Amino acid sequence: MPHVGRVPGGTTRTQKENQFVLAGFNGGGMAMIFLTAKAVAGMVTAGQEFGETGLPGIFETTEERLRPRVE
Repeated sequence: MPHVGRVPGGTTRTQKENQFVLAGFNGGGMAMIFLTAKAVAGMVTAGQEFGETGLPGIFETTEERLRPRVE
């Protein structure tokens, strides 16, 4: 699944403030890049939250998704 949205980690400058990610597209996901990039542009320029973009929630980059899975 792609990673899209604000980089988690806090709200201070040293904790990823104003950093966004748009990554992890491969195969059939390549067709989604244009609309996903438009959504990220709205987050960057208009201050939209991820939930306001209309993108699938499973794409949102969260701290939980970034943690390594221990099995």
